[in-house]
Amino acid sequence: MNLKRLFAFAATIASMALSSALVIPPAEANGTGPSLPTAGDHLFAMASSGEGKGLGSIDVSTGAALGLATNRILTPYPGDSLTGAAFNPTTGTAYVINEISNHKLQSVNSSTGALTTIAKMWLGAPSAYKYVRSIAISDSGAAYAIVDNHFLYSLNLVTAEVTFIGDTGRTDLPSLAFNPIDDLLYAVDGTNGVFTINTATGSATQVGENSASMCGFQIDRAGVAWYKVCGGDLFSSTNLTTIDATAHDHGPVTIDGLSSSIWAILYVPAASSLPHPSVPRALAAGTSTTTGVPLSWTAPLDLAGGTVTDYRIQYRVTGAASWSTFSDGVSTTAAATVTGLTAATSYQFHVSAVTTIGNSEYSSAVTKSTLALSKITSVPRNLAAGVATTSSVALAWTVPASLNGGVITDYVVQYRKTGTSKWLTFSHTASATRARKVAGLTAGKSYQFKVAARTTSGNSPYTGVVSKTTKSR
Repeated sequence: MNLKRLFAFAATIASMALSSALVIPPAEANGTGPSLPTAGDHLFAMASSGEGKGLGSIDVSTGAALGLATNRILTPYPGDSLTGAAFNPTTGTAYVINEISNHKLQSVNSSTGALTTIAKMWLGAPSAYKYVRSIAISDSGAAYAIVDNHFLYSLNLVTAEVTFIGDTGRTDLPSLAFNPIDDLLYAVDGTNGVFTINTATGSATQVGENSASMCGFQIDRAGVAWYKVCGGDLFSSTNLTTIDATAHDHGPVTIDGLSSSIWAILYVPAASSLPHPSVPRALAAGTSTTTGVPLSWTAPLDLAGGTVTDYRIQYRVTGAASWSTFSDGVSTTAAATVTGLTAATSYQFHVSAVTTIGNSEYSSAVTKSTLALSKITSVPRNLAAGVATTSSVALAWTVPASLNGGVITDYVVQYRKTGTSKWLTFSHTASATRARKVAGLTAGKSYQFKVAARTTSGNSPYTGVVSKTTKSR
């Protein structure tokens, strides 16, 4: 399930219960004012007993939940028993724990309530099923579970295997949630306490206390806690250490008007509030030709736990309304030359990072003009590869036929192993000499070479390619 599919139901839900999710009667508030969810956020109640079993979309103005699940079978069990839930910000997938049939980890389609089994919760062997009641997933995609009510385990979201971390020292932790504000794992227990859990050791530290037991507990992207008092109403609180003083009553939670036992709440954030990488930095344009502009940049400062898999470059004629995407294949190199441009034309360019958790916004644009045809130096002539050693190849060429008013200041030599795509620039001291010995090569390998003239009026295009094989040792 990807982010696009996961949030495709937003319009439907908005016309149903969540259409009034941002309207909370002030009379229901215990604190100084109502806590409002971010526009586009969604809360779901999960019933685990009674006729209303399944997933329900909560209207936070009344606490009522519209039932979405359709698999409420009568035998052998009266529906699914959903006791834990978490949303993975890195993939856009929502997960639930189903107590029926040895505690299955399932993904849930938030628009229909349909469940897809991933695996049974287990430890090392298929027969070692574990009693898991609550799970939580961090912004980096790390998942954790409370096993047998009080042991902290790490959770593999692909296999559902759990790995022991430590004993929390509490007797019952029915709910876990990560707080994106401080990146800490929180839990509530059966005696009304609020705790932070050390994800390295499992140790629990009490940070707050509620006046009633909490049977569901989630924290939204703004750090607001949402929970259901066991057998009672839906609440939100803006401070986990003073949870009572900042709590707001949103009304009783039911599914389809039935007083079901709600053991867990699922929070699905708005797509716009999910973690995403920052933009590429220091975008700069190099020396242009008549048809191309070289660009370079540095990686985003914050990848939000993801990894760069590609960069997307867009360009447009300066002042134009729409952007075009430059097709340059897939590469994590922070440089590229945009080709196929028109001579003597001003262009704008910007770059976005493609990562494992989504694309960044585009960088600020840079502007660069291509050279006019009359200003370009023609290519060097008669490029030839001469004597080769085990680690070098000698090259020679003659001057371009036309300098178009420029003066040659250097020749740029590029090379690559035959059959590879990436060209390397040979490092040397600038010189107008029409020969180079390209060193640092590998013995017994075929290489390709090309040369461009650098002049006071710009670089020439590169010559055609010549090939040469270094001597074997």
